[in-house]
Formats: sequence, C-alpha cells, structure tokens
Amino acid sequence: MLNYRLQKVIGIVSAVLLAALLILNASILAYAETIVTVGDENTEAPEIIAESALLYSCDLEKTVYSKNADKKYSPYSITKLMTAYLVIKNTDIDSKVVISEKAADDIPTGSTIYLEAGEKVTIKDLLYGALLESGNDAAYALAEAGADSVKDFVKMMNDQAAEWGCTNTHFTNPVGLKDDNHYTTAEDLLIIVKHVFENEEIRKIVSSCKYTIEATNKSSARKLKNNVLLMNRKTPGVLGGKSGTWEEDDAGFALLYKKDSLSAILVLMKSGDKSRISDAKKLFKYAHRVTPGFAVQKGDDLDKVWVRHGASTRLETETADTVYAYPKSGKESDVKTKASYEKLEAPITKGDVVGSYAIYANGERVAETDIVAAEDIEEGWLPSYIYISNRAALIIAAGLLLLIIVLLCYNHRVANRKKDIGKH
Repeated sequence: MLNYRLQKVIGIVSAVLLAALLILNASILAYAETIVTVGDENTEAPEIIAESALLYSCDLEKTVYSKNADKKYSPYSITKLMTAYLVIKNTDIDSKVVISEKAADDIPTGSTIYLEAGEKVTIKDLLYGALLESGNDAAYALAEAGADSVKDFVKMMNDQAAEWGCTNTHFTNPVGLKDDNHYTTAEDLLIIVKHVFENEEIRKIVSSCKYTIEATNKSSARKLKNNVLLMNRKTPGVLGGKSGTWEEDDAGFALLYKKDSLSAILVLMKSGDKSRISDAKKLFKYAHRVTPGFAVQKGDDLDKVWVRHGASTRLETETADTVYAYPKSGKESDVKTKASYEKLEAPITKGDVVGSYAIYANGERVAETDIVAAEDIEEGWLPSYIYISNRAALIIAAGLLLLIIVLLCYNHRVANRKKDIGKH
C-alpha cells in the first residue's frame, strides 16, 4: 500500500514539474508572422500635367496607369535609348572611332559633349555621352559607327521597332531632333524601353550618376553628369532612365523605378521640364497605393528562439522593417518567407540583430530585412549553459526538493511501521 501511495505522489509531483516546464517552453512553437494585403486597385489616380503617360508594373507585368497612351508625340532625346541599344548589339563598345566633321559640327544646337572632328573616342565613351549628358554629337557619332551610313542606321531603328510590334512609331534620326515624321506613342515607347532596359550595359549606363571620358588626342578629360534630374536629386527609387526635352513645356521621361520591392517603368510624354518631375513623383506614389501585393510589417512578431546562458533561454524576435512582395498571381499563397537565426548567447539587448528575414515572390527573393531582439536578456545561472532558464531551474529545484521530502516522509513511515511490527 505504501509503495502504491509513494508511486502516486511521485507521479503527481513529476507531472506538475513536467507541465510547468512545458508551459515555460510552449513558445517553441510560437510563430506570429502576419501577412497583410497592400494596394487597392480602386485607388483614385492623380492629376498630372503630362498629356500622355504609362505606368507599368514589372512585378505584375501589366499597366497600372494609362493616359492617352495611343496618341503620337515626339520622344525627343529618349530616342537615344534605341540608338544605344542597336550600337551595343552591332559593335564592339571598346573599339575606337574617329569623330566626323558632320558629328562634331553639323548637328543643330542642343545638348553636346563638345566632340572635335578627328577626335578618337571609344564607343563606350560615346554611349555615356549620349545617355548621361544626352549629347547629340555623341548619338550621331554612334549612328555612324553602327551602320554604313546614318540613313542605314535609322532604317535599322525602324526595323527594330517594327520587329518589337511598335505600329505607331517612326524615326527619322538617331538623335531625337524634332521632325513631324519622328514620333511614337507612350504605348510603343514602353515596348521599346522594356526591351532596351533588359540590356545590362544600358542599365549600367543609365543608372550611373557620373562618368569620366579620359583625355583624347583632341581634348582633356570630360566629366559627365546624368541629366535625369530625379537621379541627381537622389529621389528614392529612381534607378535610372532617359529624359527628352525640346522646350520647357515639352519634355518627357522614360524611367526605371524600384522601391520596397515594387518595380515599375514610367513613360511620360508632353509634360513640362519641371512638371515632369512632379508628375513622376505623383505616379510612383500612386504605384505603391494601387499595386496589389502583400507585406510583413515592421515589428511583426516572429519565432521565439533559443538563447544560451540567458536568465531566459527563449528570446522574442521581430522584423526590423516592413518587407513587401508583389506576386504575379495576386495570391497570398504565392508569397513565401524564410527566417534565419544566428547562434545566440546572452547577454542580449533589445534591438540587437539576431538573424535575417526574407520574403519571396515570382520565384525569387524580392526583399530582406534584419530580425532583431524584441526584449533584453541578461546572463543566467550555471544551468543556463545547457539552456535551462533561471525560472526553469527554480522549478526543477523545487520539484527535486519536494521529491526528497516525499522520500524522507516515506522512509520515516516505513521505519515507524517496522518498529510497530517489532513490538508485536
């Protein structure tokens, strides 16, 4: 009978001890990440000055804003994107060319990098001159280098546009000079820009803020600066692009944009030299409001992770910043996340980086942020070296003490019972 009662008491004590330890460590399964929906396709579009515009979501592969996209306008110097593309496609950009008198002296006034007739310059330098400073002389020299004649080169431009499906585009020159027969639409220009920006060399050039053409046989070194004002003003998200301007009230943009995992291409036509900047800012802001996607927000609770030698051996963690994903399908099920943690040891201070958090969409990682500690953890007692917290250590000690008391009581009762038996 005594053995049965002892076993029952020991079982109860052990069960209580185990339950307490499980409660303390139940957070091992805790994961409170919350994916929230962002973007509302019914968001009201902003008023812009540009007569024509297209905003294209690279993530969703569709247009999210359109205004007079099929109306014909001159692209002006945005033309130079096509010029650069064909030259890169058909020449060795490290080769040198000799600048002709036509390229140096006969181009109508406008943007220039001041090339000299007879000057020897690499095609690569001319590409930077045409796309950063929008040098008309550089663009003309590129056309001369890219075909047997400038006329043949312009035919190549029109053939390429037709091959890409541009039915409302016609070029008459490689520079972007004003001509009634030199035109495109925002719809066609978007097609051209999408193809051109796929070229790695062009992306590198248009995303550069500065470039130096080293001294040549006719000139000292030239320092070039990107004339896309949104880049020079370091507007967050603008990766690069090309501007086109004829007069203060007749200007446009073709821009690459990426911010908070949202990627877009913007084409603006027939805006103002200054108003195109405000137009672009309005439309990029609108893109974030209208494009449907998903986010895990800053401060969102993540796993509780093990900490060695801590007063508490489980650490609460959270995301350091908001991360966004824009799956083509529009489905939350196509958004994946992954948390990676470092091997942690106390002491830890709230805000310490303890890992990294990534979000995936469209088959690739689209954003990453730090995982940070959401609380302080001080050093623990000796058992914490084997991941036993101070509280757990107290519970274990209390349980062991209770077991010892139970055993002592049991032994005392057994001894007394033997004495009683001996008397009889």
